[in-house]
Amino acid sequence: SGAALAASMEAAYKRGKPWIGYYWAPTWVLGKLDMTQLEEPPFEAKIFESTAKCAYPAVKCDIIVHKSLPKWAPDVVAFLKKYETTLDFNNRFLAFMRDNNGKPDDGAMWVLKTQENLWTQWVTPDVAAKVKAAIK
Repeated sequence: SGAALAASMEAAYKRGKPWIGYYWAPTWVLGKLDMTQLEEPPFEAKIFESTAKCAYPAVKCDIIVHKSLPKWAPDVVAFLKKYETTLDFNNRFLAFMRDNNGKPDDGAMWVLKTQENLWTQWVTPDVAAKVKAAIK
């Protein structure tokens, strides 16, 4: 199970022992532990379909909105066009949530309070100033 895999990884890490295995991401355990991802040959469909002796295919993640949102809320659409994240960031975010038994609002506040250099790139300076004032 996922819980058993994470527990085995965390136990080995705490004991300073090696651990090797497959694990998915993003996930809290990879945000909490300083693990090294082993490199695989790059994904190639033919190889993957025949032997799977290459990396898994990358998962594309699209942001999709209602067709009227650009008219209703152009500021939200502008935000979504600028929004960008990384696997490392998502892992750290999930680790924070796990370690603090956090709810989505707690995670959002963690981002706003600790990742200002990131989220302020997604909004206008005016919105950033309002958010900063509201979270103090």
